[in-house]
Amino acid sequence: MKAMTISEAFRAVIGEREVMQAFFSTYSFEPDFFELEVLPLLLGNPALSSNETIRYYQLQSLMRNHIGRLAVVYDLDVFDPQLAPRLEVDYLPMRVGGACQHAKLMVLVVRERKSEQLSIILGAGSFNLTKAGWWENLEVGHWVELSQGSAPGNIHKPLLDSLHFYQSQTPTPVLEAILAVADSFEATADDPSCAFYFSGSGAGRTQFDTFIAEQTNADAPIEVISPFFAAEGDNQVIINL
Repeated sequence: MKAMTISEAFRAVIGEREVMQAFFSTYSFEPDFFELEVLPLLLGNPALSSNETIRYYQLQSLMRNHIGRLAVVYDLDVFDPQLAPRLEVDYLPMRVGGACQHAKLMVLVVRERKSEQLSIILGAGSFNLTKAGWWENLEVGHWVELSQGSAPGNIHKPLLDSLHFYQSQTPTPVLEAILAVADSFEATADDPSCAFYFSGSGAGRTQFDTFIAEQTNADAPIEVISPFFAAEGDNQVIINL
């Protein structure tokens, strides 16, 4: 496990490739941080002014070529309406039944500049799309890359399920474009070293403890890094684990 900020890891997985579409889901959300600090990473990390006002003007100019390519889903109930976004991004407030929108995902379609090969970068972690989540807190994140000929079934299928879930809840052309690329990849053999869990909601969802049981055996050590579980020792999810 390598220690770095989420921004550093994010830029490293993109490399020199062009970001064609990007979708983020988050619980709490700071649009000013996203627009001023994360968007430049999606736009090739150009040199921008440190002055916030000038930086916004520069980003507005750059975003003219990226309309319809970026989307962010966030939990409606925790969003501060005073933090209004300013740039051309699909911002999608969301409620999930009686629960909150808590998943923290990023899905990028990237293109090699020479070969024009498309890949999908799937990132999941504990970090919200906030300054604290990306720069200050101790957070955990993991990135997996899928492409034609390398799309492990145990990651590819739940990725499709998650994208279809969000598209049914908060439709956007960004998700439609990402789904088209993901659907074009033929699933390959499962990756035994990694698995992707997305619960969704409603009938047919897989509970987290059931998912964990399917991935491990009685002799396998399990390390859980999460702020989600209740502190009480009789919490049913912990007991099941």
